[in-house]
Amino acid sequence: MPGDPTPTTCPHHTTNPKNPSTDPDLFLDDPSQIVTRIEAYDRWIVTAQSPDRQSQTDWSAWVLDLPARIKPMGFPSDLLVRIQKLHDLHLIYQQLPDALSIAQGWKTDAIKAHRWAQIESKLLDHQINQVILIGNGKHTRDLLDSGWPAAPITVISILDEHSSTPQPAIIPIITPPQLAGLADCHDLTRCVMLPSSDAYEEQLINNAHPYAAASGIPIWRVYTDPHAEHLSHDQIARTLKASPHSPTIFAPLDQDEIDPAPAHRLDLGLAQSRSWSESIASTLKFPNWATGHINTRDTCFIWDLIETIGSTANNPITILEIGTASGVSTATLALGASHLCQAPAHIHAFDILEYCYFDASRKVGDAIHELAGGLIDTITLHPHTNARDATSSFEPGSVDLVLIDADHRHPAPAIDLLTILPILKPSAWVIIHDIELDRIQSNTPQSPASQSGPEQLYDAWDFGKIREQCDDLRESNIGALKIPSNPFDAQQLLLDLIR
Repeated sequence: MPGDPTPTTCPHHTTNPKNPSTDPDLFLDDPSQIVTRIEAYDRWIVTAQSPDRQSQTDWSAWVLDLPARIKPMGFPSDLLVRIQKLHDLHLIYQQLPDALSIAQGWKTDAIKAHRWAQIESKLLDHQINQVILIGNGKHTRDLLDSGWPAAPITVISILDEHSSTPQPAIIPIITPPQLAGLADCHDLTRCVMLPSSDAYEEQLINNAHPYAAASGIPIWRVYTDPHAEHLSHDQIARTLKASPHSPTIFAPLDQDEIDPAPAHRLDLGLAQSRSWSESIASTLKFPNWATGHINTRDTCFIWDLIETIGSTANNPITILEIGTASGVSTATLALGASHLCQAPAHIHAFDILEYCYFDASRKVGDAIHELAGGLIDTITLHPHTNARDATSSFEPGSVDLVLIDADHRHPAPAIDLLTILPILKPSAWVIIHDIELDRIQSNTPQSPASQSGPEQLYDAWDFGKIREQCDDLRESNIGALKIPSNPFDAQQLLLDLIR
């Protein structure tokens, strides 16, 4: 892999351990040594150092059978706990989909637009011109704002359990018991009901079914229709006609948002003053086509962490990014490393997609060329990959810094971190973005958050963590977790959080 450094030896990883599952004399050894050997092999087999990665399935099956095999052997309770932890880890690993499966299940804007265009064509083919949407959430508002549907199809009503929900345009909102009354003012012989949610379609259908059946109005599935052609985001992107993009307009970092001497730098062992604030900030600008990326405060916080690892490292530095999208944060990592690391640094960016999730006309990482084109040799993009692929791409204990900014649903960030533990250096740092996303989206500084994945992970972490302190927590949306000196000490906390 281009740019991979030779890792520093990590005392918590074993080089080329023997596979315990193929050792007939394993259980003749001292119980403590047996468990230690099993743990060492388990941590090694998932990394790039292992030629046995293809046998991971067989190894998982062997580990899952371990508690039942060892319990009758009279192992001490502390060793049984360690074996049970391995068992629980592999239960989680078994349930993790690969990057392609995740990508196919993710309803990006491109997938939504494609699917609703298919629904519109199907309505016309069946000569249906009236639609009742089920659910008045954000999905419905976004759908109607997009101009769907085109004439002659009209949305005659929105079915929602809460009729007081804000009303889009002039479309009436009715509760399920009111559905029967629609026949008094509409000819419903050419009408269908459509669930309007990419995440809760089944629930909406189940809730509406008794009322729809009583009224004789059929419900069509949208995202879960087994007979529809379901294309992935990248498949749809490849069907788009190439057209030139509008010239990019760049917005510089807001200098007023840069704290020249934040207190958290002292906790990182740095001088409190950001001596680089003007020189580096002037090198990064945000492209207007990119959305959902880090802001000025986030950028400076990331550079603080890069300075922390880069000011003392003598060996090449490896930085990982889980979740790339436009590539703004990737470019931020590269620019920060080029200025603040005294040793060569390489950034590896992993994303489950090939094309940007919010703009299918652009490839993942497109902003890198605009923002850090001169540093392209220090960046490797890995499309169609996730945290599992990242772990199998590096040797044990070789990664200095990670930015996790992928799936924000709990417990996805915790699973990402649990997955990459084997390749993290002792005392590495893991940056978590959007730890205040729920509060930001609620648009109220003190409103209770719903504890999304990044926030739950940050709040639960007790091995050392840091964030920029702001009076308005919405402005403190990024934090960093300190990995313990033995990274695997964090496994139990992460398992408990995931469960």
